[in-house]
Amino acid sequence: MSAVQPLRPPTGRRTSSGAQASSGTLPAVLLSAFALSGCAAGAAQVVDGPSPLAELAVLGSIRTQAQPSPGAEVTGHNMRVHEAPDEPPRLPADEVPMVDDELVVGLVVDGHPVAYPMRFLNLVEVVNDRVSDTPVVISWCPLAGTAATFHRRVGDETRTFHFGTSLIHDSLLLVDEESGSVWAQVPRRAISGPLRDEHLTVIPSIQTTWGFWRSQHPDTEVMVFPSEEGLPYHYADFEADHFPNPPPEVHDPSTLGVGIVQGDDSWFFPFRELELAQPEEITFADGALRVRYEAEGMTAWVEDEDGRMVDSQVAYERAWLAFYPDSRIYRESSRDHFPSPGL
Repeated sequence: MSAVQPLRPPTGRRTSSGAQASSGTLPAVLLSAFALSGCAAGAAQVVDGPSPLAELAVLGSIRTQAQPSPGAEVTGHNMRVHEAPDEPPRLPADEVPMVDDELVVGLVVDGHPVAYPMRFLNLVEVVNDRVSDTPVVISWCPLAGTAATFHRRVGDETRTFHFGTSLIHDSLLLVDEESGSVWAQVPRRAISGPLRDEHLTVIPSIQTTWGFWRSQHPDTEVMVFPSEEGLPYHYADFEADHFPNPPPEVHDPSTLGVGIVQGDDSWFFPFRELELAQPEEITFADGALRVRYEAEGMTAWVEDEDGRMVDSQVAYERAWLAFYPDSRIYRESSRDHFPSPGL
């Protein structure tokens, strides 16, 4: 299997001017609602796909969404499937116009770093790619706030994944072209079709700012779409006592955190609690795992005792708990840090 290197937090983030920026609180950068609402992915092919409707009793409600292309609908027991890009072009970092605070998904395979800007992922949500000859799929769900990267090889076959226009718990569904199975992004498994209950192999990645990623990997390549500008994708920041109701149509970090599943146990670490805890190191699972939080990069991940990234998921708290309602939620102000639900 290809090697995926763990990330190391820097002492500060290098800005575009070359000055060091010290770690701080979540920046108050607003995102246009246009970005979160999705936009058309050009002439992407639309085909009839399989339906996950038979899973309703097990996994909860499945509904349709109108992104990234408008007009999506479920017809009978089939959902529409939008063809995802296949190995889009990449350029060196210096050749792609980026701002430090816009968001990217970054991964490293066999020493080869690649950044996938959310300005482009928001157009399609699923991208098939190959990094250091390893077939990978990059996925992004704006509604759940989740980005995840997987090996495209399932069993003895390399799969091609596409974007399914239905949602489960307001979370992304993927469809593989070869078997027509439907895959749920957050639980990382097929929920219907011939490969039902098969799991995807996760490639550790990080959902972070461009400034943080480039400070770690100055030789990174960047995915681009030749005919799309995209829109710089940022977090918004709201004061705790002034959170809008209903929820805002922006990518808001006030309910964002990192979740992890180990066997029958699951945990969720809200960013707001990690912000209060820093710079303390947070260990859990009897000391076998630790959370790494980088305020300036607006991200968090989980490492094992040897500093290797393990499979964890940045997500909105509501999205995580929809799949893992029994998760232990970290509270910095609590004496045991994992109080019982409702306390």
